[in-house]
Amino acid sequence: MQELMRKHRRAILVFIIVVIGGPFVFLFGMPSIRKDSNVRQEEVATVGGVPISEAEYRQALDRMAQMMAQGKKERPNYKELAESGTTENVLKQLVDSALITLQEKNRNLTVEDQVLEKQIHDWKDFKDEKGNFNPAAFNEWVRNMKDWTSLYGRMREGISRQVYMNAMLSMGSRVSDREIDKELEADATKMKIRYVNIDMPVTPTDEEIQKQFDENQEQYRRPPTNTADYVAIPLIPEVPQKALDAVKEAREGADFGEVVKKYSDLTTPGSEDLGWQAVEESPASHLVPLYSLAVGQVSDPVSAPMGYVVYKLDEERTNADTGAREVHGRQIVVNAALTEEERAARQAKAELVSAKAKQTDLATAAQENGLLVLHATKFTTASMDIENVPKQDVPLFRSGISSQKDDQLFKPIRGRANIYVGKVVESVPGDIPPLEEVKARVSNDVISKTKQSDEYKKRLAELTDKIKAEVKNIDEIPVKFPELKAEVKQTEKPFTRKDMLYQQQIYLSSSDIYDRLGKAEPGTMAGPLQGMLGDKWFVQLAERIAPTEEDKAKWPEERKKLREQKAQRAAYELMADFTQDLRERMLEKVPVRRNEDAISRILGQGKYAPKDEEAAGGAKKAATAPAAPAPAAPPVAPSK
Repeated sequence: MQELMRKHRRAILVFIIVVIGGPFVFLFGMPSIRKDSNVRQEEVATVGGVPISEAEYRQALDRMAQMMAQGKKERPNYKELAESGTTENVLKQLVDSALITLQEKNRNLTVEDQVLEKQIHDWKDFKDEKGNFNPAAFNEWVRNMKDWTSLYGRMREGISRQVYMNAMLSMGSRVSDREIDKELEADATKMKIRYVNIDMPVTPTDEEIQKQFDENQEQYRRPPTNTADYVAIPLIPEVPQKALDAVKEAREGADFGEVVKKYSDLTTPGSEDLGWQAVEESPASHLVPLYSLAVGQVSDPVSAPMGYVVYKLDEERTNADTGAREVHGRQIVVNAALTEEERAARQAKAELVSAKAKQTDLATAAQENGLLVLHATKFTTASMDIENVPKQDVPLFRSGISSQKDDQLFKPIRGRANIYVGKVVESVPGDIPPLEEVKARVSNDVISKTKQSDEYKKRLAELTDKIKAEVKNIDEIPVKFPELKAEVKQTEKPFTRKDMLYQQQIYLSSSDIYDRLGKAEPGTMAGPLQGMLGDKWFVQLAERIAPTEEDKAKWPEERKKLREQKAQRAAYELMADFTQDLRERMLEKVPVRRNEDAISRILGQGKYAPKDEEAAGGAKKAATAPAAPAPAAPPVAPSK
């Protein structure tokens, strides 16, 4: 059994951290600063005479529910925790904790009062914002504390347990310097590779294309055409006065270079020169005014990602090869941004408009907040331009407002230029286009489906095994297997095993590549490697670049972080083995008695289940847990 645990320790680690919620919370938890007299102190279980109280169980359940609720509107209630099996997992952890209590009590460790007092003074409850000890907060707590004996006892139990567990886990947290240095060297080693993607051609027949279309027509239906009403709360700051002054002086004939020096926030020499640019068909919104200028003209201030820009067009020409218009301009950049307070105020205004629109209607909400109701007509979820919506906000607007359901109407949509509050007021369903119009898309779907089939994967595996057996250099693949039309490429720049390669359209794990080639000689080929999209790749090491002195200069700090990470991971893994071993050795000898009636009462099950819908609705509220850590009772600190 122990060997099985070691083989699956990674799965156990994930289970303990994610599913159970971190055993250290249960095993090392300190007693509460406050004791809730309203919570019944009935025992839910005893383990060899060690009680597990209702308060402990509720606290553990609530802590788990709070962790599971992160990023969600509501945390799960006890019924939902029970349905997912979480309540049993929590109780199992508390049983493990009780077994550890039985073990560590045999050591009879004495915890002196001075140790308790030091622990108390270090608690964050008695620290001010700067982390300094706050006598007033401490003295107030001391005056209200009643049950000193119980608190001292629980404090000693907690510290004794922590010392015991630290001793048990210390061996597992040792990480050698040699191991750390190997990791650092591997992380800093850079590689350049040559690579080829092995993709067997698939050519769908007309019959296959027709069948795919006939059986999946709804998949090709055009998206609905929507009309929406909305208001926009701007996120763009007001135009700075110096941007207006710059426009005025430039248009009055001042030397533009001198105006740049006077007003631009770009200080790098030459940064005002935009160079020659081809006029794009769908340019970024802040470049449209530049492309619309005539030679010699100066633009109004234009909102851009960095603030506001003033353009002057100096020259234009037609590219002899492409026939495209090209422009050469200069810019004045004036930084401008909303403060955090201003952003928060505008978000709050959007929430206010949203709430009012839900109660009444959008027109009323807009009028009360000094806003105009705008309209966006005939747009779909694929539209690139939408009436009255800035281009940079189109993707967020079209998806956000089109996806709102009845319970989400008027939910604020935060773009780059504005926060939008609105709803779709009319939606015309799209029709199913004729096959010829979407034939390329249908053909691609047939190809994708074919490549996901077991038959295709089997043939691809046979092919890549054959390539591996017959090819020693990656350049031989296109020569020996011309039917693949494979193209050998090379990475543009070096990468490490921590880098992502998808931006170079290499859908491989860089860590997998390092494992195969990180210590190999240049020219070594590896493969087939499994791609992230289910495809196969061959790679060949073109160059390996050892860590530089600059890289090594960063190692002391990185070494410290890496050591902490490895020690923590090792401790969690050892904890998994330790608790499993403890359970296997002790549960045969130590009686575990469960109070099923108390557990059912806490969870609202059995005879304690709600009798009607109203009660069922009330059961959805999780019970309140006893509060957080509690100190023991040293002498009152002197006031400052």
